[in-house]
Amino acid sequence: MFFFKPGVFKTFRLSISWARILPNGDDKTQNEEGLKFYGYAFSECKRHGIEPIVTISHYEMPLALTLKQNAGPISRRSMLSCAMPKMFSIVTKALSNTDDF
Repeated sequence: MFFFKPGVFKTFRLSISWARILPNGDDKTQNEEGLKFYGYAFSECKRHGIEPIVTISHYEMPLALTLKQNAGPISRRSMLSCAMPKMFSIVTKALSNTDDF
């Protein structure tokens, strides 16, 4: 995963993609493969002595959610306020159980 010289970087900025965790944006269950991907990324950071700086990307709204928003009177702001907390909760619950998060 890492393509740079060990020991040079101390931090690594990583954005968690909403669509990788909840492909449709409002799924009932999370994408376990997406969570495993980030778990692996955090493990690799730890293995190389790098602290991940994590953000949750809200600009990459899943396409299905965008199409749903455009089909009705729901604003982007209200869509984000309904769906984003669920995504944040899933990510923190799933990944905070590891030593690498």
